Amino acid sequence: MNSNIATGLRSVVAGCLVAAWLTTGAVLSTHAQTHLPDESQLPGQAGPDQPKPLDPSGLPSESDLPGQADPSQLPGEDRLPPESSADQRADGGGEPGNNELAPIAGSAPLLRLSFDGHTGVIRSMDLSDGGRTLITAGEDKEVHVWRRSDIGSSGWMHRRTIRWPVTRGPRGLIYAATLKGDQLAFAGYGASGGAGEIRVVDVASGDLQRTLFDDQTGHRSNVVSVGWAPGDAVRLVSTDVEGKLILWQPDTTTGFWLPKVLVAADSQTYSGPVAAALAAADRRAFVPTTFVGNDYVVVPRYTGPGENGYAGWQLQRVNMVTGASDLLTNLVHLKHVRSMSATDDGRRLASCDWAGTIGVWTFRDGSIASFESFRPDAAPNFVQLSDSGDQLFFGTDAVGDEGAQLQTWDISKGKPTLVSSRRVDGLVRAGVIDESRREVLVSQGNEVHWFSYDTGGALDDSPPKRLKTPVDVVRRVAFAKDGDSYQIAMGHSKGGEFDDVFDLSESKLRGGADIDADAFVPAQRLPNMWRIGDPEKEPFQFFESDQARGTLPLVQHLNGSPTAIATMPGLVIVGTDRNNNIYAYRADDADPPVLVRQMRDHNGAVTSLGTSSDGKYLVSAAEDATVSLWNLQDIDTATPMVNRWGCEFELESDALIASGVREDGPLYFRGVRGGDELVSIGWVNHDGELFAESDVAAMRDRLLDLPFDVMVELKFKRLRSAGPHFNSLPAWRPIATLFVDQNREWAWWTPAGYYDASFNGHQNFGWQLNRGRDNEVEYFRAAQFRKQLERPDIMRRLLAAGSLPEAMRQTVSQIGPAAGQGAIVNQYESKPTIRLLKPAAGEKIVGDELVVEASIDVPLGASLVKPKAFVSGVPAISCELVQTPMIAAGSTSAAEAANAAGNPAESADTDQSNAAIYRWKFRLPQDRQLQLEILAATEAESVDRVLVEFDHQPSDVSRAKPRLHVLAIGVGSYRDPQIQSLDFAAGAAGTVVNLFREKSALLYQTSADQLVDTDATRPLWRVFARDAADRLRPVVSPDDLVIMYLCGHGLRDRRTNQWYFVTADARYNDLMNDRYDDCIAFSDLASLAQLPCRKLAILDSCHSGAVQPLMRTDDLKSALRFLQDDVVLTLTASEGDEEAAEQRESRMGRFTATMVDALGGKADQMDESSINREPANGAARAAQSVDSLGRDSTGNGDGVISITELVDYVSRRVSRESEAEGMPQHPTASPGYLLRTLTLPLTTR
Repeated sequence: MNSNIATGLRSVVAGCLVAAWLTTGAVLSTHAQTHLPDESQLPGQAGPDQPKPLDPSGLPSESDLPGQADPSQLPGEDRLPPESSADQRADGGGEPGNNELAPIAGSAPLLRLSFDGHTGVIRSMDLSDGGRTLITAGEDKEVHVWRRSDIGSSGWMHRRTIRWPVTRGPRGLIYAATLKGDQLAFAGYGASGGAGEIRVVDVASGDLQRTLFDDQTGHRSNVVSVGWAPGDAVRLVSTDVEGKLILWQPDTTTGFWLPKVLVAADSQTYSGPVAAALAAADRRAFVPTTFVGNDYVVVPRYTGPGENGYAGWQLQRVNMVTGASDLLTNLVHLKHVRSMSATDDGRRLASCDWAGTIGVWTFRDGSIASFESFRPDAAPNFVQLSDSGDQLFFGTDAVGDEGAQLQTWDISKGKPTLVSSRRVDGLVRAGVIDESRREVLVSQGNEVHWFSYDTGGALDDSPPKRLKTPVDVVRRVAFAKDGDSYQIAMGHSKGGEFDDVFDLSESKLRGGADIDADAFVPAQRLPNMWRIGDPEKEPFQFFESDQARGTLPLVQHLNGSPTAIATMPGLVIVGTDRNNNIYAYRADDADPPVLVRQMRDHNGAVTSLGTSSDGKYLVSAAEDATVSLWNLQDIDTATPMVNRWGCEFELESDALIASGVREDGPLYFRGVRGGDELVSIGWVNHDGELFAESDVAAMRDRLLDLPFDVMVELKFKRLRSAGPHFNSLPAWRPIATLFVDQNREWAWWTPAGYYDASFNGHQNFGWQLNRGRDNEVEYFRAAQFRKQLERPDIMRRLLAAGSLPEAMRQTVSQIGPAAGQGAIVNQYESKPTIRLLKPAAGEKIVGDELVVEASIDVPLGASLVKPKAFVSGVPAISCELVQTPMIAAGSTSAAEAANAAGNPAESADTDQSNAAIYRWKFRLPQDRQLQLEILAATEAESVDRVLVEFDHQPSDVSRAKPRLHVLAIGVGSYRDPQIQSLDFAAGAAGTVVNLFREKSALLYQTSADQLVDTDATRPLWRVFARDAADRLRPVVSPDDLVIMYLCGHGLRDRRTNQWYFVTADARYNDLMNDRYDDCIAFSDLASLAQLPCRKLAILDSCHSGAVQPLMRTDDLKSALRFLQDDVVLTLTASEGDEEAAEQRESRMGRFTATMVDALGGKADQMDESSINREPANGAARAAQSVDSLGRDSTGNGDGVISITELVDYVSRRVSRESEAEGMPQHPTASPGYLLRTLTLPLTTR
């Protein structure tokens, strides 16, 4: 909010016009929407509630890395977006001011979760292309594009994720999105801070078309509504929180998109007090728009106090061509208009308000033919008319035990009548109607639910279909009482049971069965319970039992409200919403309580807190679905300076010198080291006044006494040269953050980027780089940098070591981390860059062959390894380098390369490209949806990846029946008696071979080889694999399938990370001395991996009596990572650190026996009754999990067992049965991104 509006607020008291509705029972807040300085906001810059800058200094943001040269960067957001508020209002937003208009030129890496679907609340939805394309957008700051599909039971397939610049906090939230054809427009809380930018993207290709922004006429605050006008004309309208309505359309002469203001901002439309009151009361957080015909747009207009003194609104119809407007005076909406909808032909209009009133207008020849209003039992949040205009659908607030409702009303015959009502899981914030299929699709948190309805509008009673990511908010978290290891329990219901346990010392997700809550440290550990008197109302009063203590120094609209509390000796720790910070206070009767330390990193309200039994660590959970770990060591004995900044500042010879810099502290992460001299500090107070200080004694005092929520600019000098220079709050970062999804995929990472992850967990998070307001952002998954950043050895040592640098010193390398996020940046800057040249993204592939071309640019001095490309898991039949790079590998500049090539004349041309162009040729499988994946790596193992999906229309040419070849090996008897024998491994191999021969015969020409017991040696395996490859190579087709089944013992060489299958003639002593010459390595599968068809590796290898007594996930993960590099599908018996049980009744392992049942037909008809054991406790989450699209995990009954049906059945049944028996075993399948799109038949019933 700018200073003019702030001034207006102060004059509200004297404003007679608005006094009534500011002081009635519907009290509207009279304070301004204010914000703390953002990390990107430089001292002196105008913020949302501050005066214009006094002296902008162009300093780096809090997220900038030490040494970065670009001072214009806005802050990085390095964690998840917050969950939704209770309603759908937009955040206050930035204000006009030229200093907020600089685009984001770049940023530090921002950590982001990555799923095919939403991790935050969906705020906006739209359909196009006859209901075949769906877009959803919301509070996770992403737009997701979906296409109708026959794959899976949901009927939808995720097509792409569209990202835009985001930063920490609310910047980047998407409030509105609209789709017309392939043109998507979306907007919200722009990352530039009040710049009001709108992005237009082609959803078919994902390419950014343009950014709509104008610093004179355009929006200068948060955009809350966008809409494409109906008809053939290309016109877009948008509204912002200041009430401004803008029409955007291309100029007929230049083609440039130009804005035209149809309704001015409130400050120009109304008197100062009215405009200020509207802003202060957040009534402008709802500014819906809709169209009545091709030329008219409808928006709410404030018309004065309404019933009971509430703000009154009428609908204003504006002609987009002439600008003329008129009011629809039939109805005065109260407080705010929540939603509007109109038919494309302009015949009917509907609207709803906060009070629960719905208005319905019918027009004839532009005039009102009829009007009806009604008020249902619960207030609607959104309204949506059917295409015909005969039915009105809306979702309501929850009312008592009835919950939220989805209702259909008949409005075709005069007075609206209720047709159908059904309960839904939660608040409906958005919805769309697909009348051609008679479906209504609505948002439910981060899910999309849709319901069928009949011709009369009656909703079907069956459970809704869903699009859902496997993400749950953690509501309860605690450390184990056992002090020998750091384990945390997580629960997903407030006060409910724990569902999962993660062992931080072993990087292991343990089974969820029978978790004893008494084995975990309670949140409150002091003799008396501490609480907040009323956590919803200021001031926030501390109570110890019933004894009042101090009043928390938290301002609700600035710092948030208390949401969680924990205690430990000497401390009371409070979590909050809004800023989502954590505050540790002294547990005494001081008033206000003494703040000891502030912690910040969550991007959702803190839901739970707990401390470790030794008092060294704090664990927090939040609505961003993450769990963070914070170092509390020495918090009770550290000085106030250390508790604020993580170091001391000593006065030495008229200089202020950093000393005792803690490696887990906030300044160490920003690059400050012992001996650095603090040159100056600067800050902006809450009144917008700029201060600067360079006196050493005064600087030290200010670092101790500035308010905890004031951003401070710190400028250092090191050895007479410039040192670190950044903005920072006196707040600590977590030592690590953990995420676990519903499918037991997990990852935990440090702020510096080092991580450990489950088999597919490294695909579920990554880093985003902002590239400015007018450029596409860059995103790279952690999987691309896994060879450098995936460090389980570091992560297992992390909490015992107490800091990342110390954990790294304890490893073999004994080398500490780069400053801040330097490790991530180094990987990014050294990676190659792939640009797909053909086919074009969004192009439909027709026929049975495909030529792919891509340019690959390599950083100077780096050498490119031969790149790989796959289509739906099928390798190319050829790869050709069609253009060599202009700059030779290993050269450090274009000039050097030209001289080295004997062409000194070319040395002056330093703009030559270092890009190579590769061409791949593919024979295509018959899949209707194809997934193209290109991988390029340097010799230093930095990787870039392109993953694009295409619709495919195969030719009508008949194909020969594809081939399926099974290569099975089972070893139960070993020559060396020191290797534990297995009872059923050899028999299992034979059973699997026979099953595929019998059950796959209708789908494939089948062949098989098997090696069991004494025949299972490395030489024979190589012979059989090479012979199979030689036989298949001349006749192989892309629909062929090679299955490798391995049952026996496996182990990992922990020096090289290579995984081996133990053969019958292996010797125990050799294995214990890291000699594996007799074992089968996955490199022995190279001849099969290169075949241009799909491969499936089934590993049943983690049995009791394992050769390595301490099994870790890493052991099996090393095998899967090797196979993932060649996009080999994998299915494993367990997660690697679990025992794969054998069953005497089936004479097979539990995993193989279940797989045989599945392939025999049960997976095709799977429902809950086919999994006959009830799960114990947390096992339900694993057993009842849905895939990452939220598709129902059931067979489709078509008589064919597909790879996805096999995975669903085996994963759920084995998990349930093993949990029920207290011996957890969780099968895994990868790569998840390919399995989600694959149509791969295996057997028939």
